[in-house]
Amino acid sequence: MDATANVNILPILDLEDFRYRSNGADFSEFGALALSLLPQWREQLASVAQHQNRSELANLSHSICGALSTLGAKRASQIFSRLEELARSIEPITWTSAIENAQSSLDYTEDTIRNALFSLHEQKSL
Repeated sequence: MDATANVNILPILDLEDFRYRSNGADFSEFGALALSLLPQWREQLASVAQHQNRSELANLSHSICGALSTLGAKRASQIFSRLEELARSIEPITWTSAIENAQSSLDYTEDTIRNALFSLHEQKSL
């Protein structure tokens, strides 16, 4: 199972979805929180890859997916959802590829969050 198949059709960040899921909360707070969690998630992914523990990968992917889903990061949350499914299945995992895909999804999500926060800051200062 390819964790990235057909994911590119999803938006990277859907602020309308975030507003709906969070009952209109301020994205700036949630975005800043996500940015503070990203290094920890990367470190945890690297650790899981080193131990190649399917259960840990499934649990971590589930947690990250939930956080990213709430944030409106649809592409990355879909990747982590599929990674969780893969970890819970009996299919073989190509660990290097799976973790690299997960890490790169966090990278582009981080860039997108930073851009959204900057854009929101610019709008507020106008």
